[in-house]
Amino acid sequence: MNELNNWELIAKYLSNECNANEKIEVENWIAKNEENRKSFELLKDVWQKEQEEKEIDLEKLWNKVELETGIKNIEPTEEKLFFSQVPNFMKYAAAIVIIISSAYLVTSNFFTEEAPQIQLITHTVPNGEKSELLLSDGSKIFLDSGSELVYPESFEKDRRELQLSGEAYFDVAKNKK
Repeated sequence: MNELNNWELIAKYLSNECNANEKIEVENWIAKNEENRKSFELLKDVWQKEQEEKEIDLEKLWNKVELETGIKNIEPTEEKLFFSQVPNFMKYAAAIVIIISSAYLVTSNFFTEEAPQIQLITHTVPNGEKSELLLSDGSKIFLDSGSELVYPESFEKDRRELQLSGEAYFDVAKNKK
């Protein structure tokens, strides 16, 4: 299903207006991956809330107006608004597209922080010498002759990675909890 048909078909599916093939197509799309399932659940919740708000008994409402105002025998005009002539599933499809687009714009703008640049330090030990280093996490490293160590200035919260070329002894500090 392409994206445009997805929303139209989902709207038809939720309003029970799709045929058997369309129903299978929507169900396959939902089962395709977790993101589709989550999107469908969100849309289904919005759909159900809209349905609850729309279920108004117009005849009861009109009778109440007649009783309270004493006005009777008023026929509604035949003039219809543009939106009342659009099929329900198209209204819902448009609402779904607006909701998804808004959610995408919000998440893409607010949650795409640039990762901070990690400053790497390279420590090279000349031939015939040895070296001892103390890293920011408290670990001690004893480098042998001709070795090179590349490590970050400060480690991430749950990862301590470095790159060693040559020989070294590590006295690794325990994680702080």
